[in-house]
Amino acid sequence: MCKERKIPEILICAPCDAVTEEDAEKEYELRKHYKRVFRRGEPKCCTFKYIAFAINNANLSDAFFRKSLQKSMAKSCDIVIVCGDVITPNMKEQIEEAKRYHKEIYRMIEKEEGACIFCYQDEEEADEK
Repeated sequence: MCKERKIPEILICAPCDAVTEEDAEKEYELRKHYKRVFRRGEPKCCTFKYIAFAINNANLSDAFFRKSLQKSMAKSCDIVIVCGDVITPNMKEQIEEAKRYHKEIYRMIEKEEGACIFCYQDEEEADEK
C-alpha cells in the first residue's frame, strides 16, 4: 500500500503483446480504458500501475524492457486486476509473477450492464472445481 495515503496500488494487467506500432498504440489505449472503467466508482480509492505507453514487441530491447517492467510492477503492487475477455501470453507471465509474490488477483470483464469483478482463477484451477 501507498504508505503516505494508505490506499492500495492496483496493477492493471491488460494485453501488451503488440508487434506493430499501430497495435501497440491500440493496446495502450485499451489499458487506459480499463483504468477509467475501474475508477468510475471511486476516483480516490487507489493508485494505478500499468504500462503507460505503447510498446512494440518486434523490437527486442522494448520486449526486454516490457518483461522487466512487468516483473517490477507485479512485485510492488498490492492488487492485480486482470482485464478483458482474453488472457495473452504476456498477461499470463504477469499473473504468474504476481502469484509468486502472493498478490491478490481479480478478473474484470465488461458486460452491457457494466463491469464485473471477481476472483481470478486459472483455467486449470477452474477445471478442478
